[in-house]
Amino acid sequence: MNRSVGVPRRTNLGFVSRLALVGIALGTASIFGASPTPLLPRVVDVQHELVNDEVKPTRSYLKMRSTKFSTYRDTPVYQVFYVTWDAGPSLAPTTSLIFEYQQERRKVRRAMKVACAAGLRGGKRTTLTIPPSEVAAAGPVKAWRVRLTQGSRTVAQLASPNWNRP
Repeated sequence: MNRSVGVPRRTNLGFVSRLALVGIALGTASIFGASPTPLLPRVVDVQHELVNDEVKPTRSYLKMRSTKFSTYRDTPVYQVFYVTWDAGPSLAPTTSLIFEYQQERRKVRRAMKVACAAGLRGGKRTTLTIPPSEVAAAGPVKAWRVRLTQGSRTVAQLASPNWNRP
């Protein structure tokens, strides 16, 4: 038995303390959302509004002697969608934003496709407009879906609650 004073006994405390430190670090990283995998692009929010441009009477209109109770039948109405999305750390060159929608008086779904520039980072906002001629012909949009695709693969999607309803 060698019990000399001042010579510490050899233990595995160094290994155990390092293992505990790594466990605490991994637990903290998982709590705060840090992940070892790269972040993919995601669709954050979609807001929309129906815009009614008021037509101002012109001199020729005033010459027709209309009353103050006349209505303007040719008032253009269009619908605007504001898509907020996050590109992540870097966007692939084949990424595109696809906006699919169905209008009230049209059975067929339509789509708009916007190509995204490669290398975009962070939060972005894309504005999509349904022209007045489409709104007049088929009514306002009743259901929509936004997809972010890389090539043929869908990486993010957000849809209105009534998207899958007939």
